[in-house]
Amino acid sequence: MVNVLVAKIASRKRRERNGSVVEKRKRSADGRFVQFFTIDGNSTTLNDDLTHVFMRNIEHVRRENQKLFGSVNGPRKK
Repeated sequence: MVNVLVAKIASRKRRERNGSVVEKRKRSADGRFVQFFTIDGNSTTLNDDLTHVFMRNIEHVRRENQKLFGSVNGPRKK
């Protein structure tokens, strides 16, 4: 006989942000979605917010480089 165990799976805790960095998506002139961030300039965590947005941009560029060139560092120099 099979024993069935039922349990709640705890969700991963996300890092709480105070809302000073907001991710937005808009359509560009050619109809494609463009993602961008807005930052509250009067935020007490402005330095952390700028670092967060910078790291997200770097992650995006590395993913695109991996797709295009097969390396996160871009094309290989000869």
